[in-house]
Amino acid sequence: MINFSQDSLIDILSGLSNQDKTPQDVLYEMIDETRDYYQEVVLTGSTINSLSINPFFWATKALLGVSFNSNINMVFGDICHSFVQFCNQNKLDDRPTDFKEGLLFAIKKGRISYYKNIPIEKRLSTNKDYKSLFAIYKEVKVICSLFFKNIHPTTSPISVEKRLKYQLVDETDRPLNILLSGQYDWMEEGIMVDLKTSRFNIMSETLVDETLEEYKDELKALQKKMAKDDKEKQLEQNVKDANLKPSKTELQESLEFQIKESNKILKLKRPTDEEKAQAQEIIDSCEKQLDDEFKRIATEQQSAIFTAEVQLKAYVSSKEAQAQRRIEKLELIIQPLQEDLERRQHFNDSKIAKKKHGKQLALYALLEMLINGRKITTGRVVLFLRNKIPRVRVFEFNIEDEMKRLIGEISDIVELINLWRSGTPSRILFRANHDTYIGSELMNILEAIEASEDSEEEFVA
Repeated sequence: MINFSQDSLIDILSGLSNQDKTPQDVLYEMIDETRDYYQEVVLTGSTINSLSINPFFWATKALLGVSFNSNINMVFGDICHSFVQFCNQNKLDDRPTDFKEGLLFAIKKGRISYYKNIPIEKRLSTNKDYKSLFAIYKEVKVICSLFFKNIHPTTSPISVEKRLKYQLVDETDRPLNILLSGQYDWMEEGIMVDLKTSRFNIMSETLVDETLEEYKDELKALQKKMAKDDKEKQLEQNVKDANLKPSKTELQESLEFQIKESNKILKLKRPTDEEKAQAQEIIDSCEKQLDDEFKRIATEQQSAIFTAEVQLKAYVSSKEAQAQRRIEKLELIIQPLQEDLERRQHFNDSKIAKKKHGKQLALYALLEMLINGRKITTGRVVLFLRNKIPRVRVFEFNIEDEMKRLIGEISDIVELINLWRSGTPSRILFRANHDTYIGSELMNILEAIEASEDSEEEFVA
């Protein structure tokens, strides 16, 4: 097998000038020419999956040996895998695990991966798809802390991150030069575990329970009713009004006027003794009446405040008590319905997880059985979900049926490879599927080269 990097492949295809052949035609010819250099085909979970979905992309990688550039998402995955490996290895060795120590270990690994796999022009890019290493670290810290707190305490690894290889043989035990290979993240008793990182959630069709929704709507309405209504607002205003400083009564104004006039008499230059005595008598009498009026008004105000507050408290208590009784009853009804809905939703989501990742876990289980004789019946996917709100989801499912299907699929692949070895053109065996994201990087390269050639032809014309 001849190995090409993505950039060297682009250089080769871009340098060809043949109007009768497309870059895809040239690749098919190159694949067929590798028969002379061909040694061994390696089948992994991802390559088996890509072969079934986009055979042309698989042949370009597995037979021609083209390696495609890494991206920033792979660096994120490398760091997360390193952190989980650190935690599980410590648990396997019966050592305590320190979160910061594990994070530092993973970041060192990620730094190597970042500078090794990400070209400098992408590291310096302002494109949002190419985050800085520091931005990746911050994201990793959040999601790894979720794993450390919620998932790590429940794991019981018996083996951690182990690569398995098995050489396929024919009926006479002659090697077929086809190697089954896989590296699992960790294994528990009877369970094979694979860690995935993605921005896309594993979701089946969202289940809806109409009865549950009706109860939820009623609960929302009651909670809204608990908010202030017009009557409560008016009662609150009554309390505020009662606390305002009261206006002067006519009696207060009259008494204050008499005191003022009497003081004028006292301030005259030569008032008679009789005038002084009469003015002082009026002042003393008015001040006593004024003090009594102040006390009367204060008493009435305190009574008004007390009455307004009692009315407000009684109304609020009555309203809340009535609503709270129904809210508590609804919450008791809603909780089991919600838990049942979430269980059914998770069960359906697990089916999607099995469909998406079951084949890879089945390959690991098959390798473990072939090499070490250990039977694995359950697959588990731990998903690090990189959304605005990071989550760690866990899906578990039986993989025995997947292993049976995988054995049949491997037999078909062996037959396909032998047909290619015997001279059947790769164009017939390995069709291109342009309607899938698997192998999209190859399709984008070919389309870009064809577009470039078209523009050159137009320029020459």
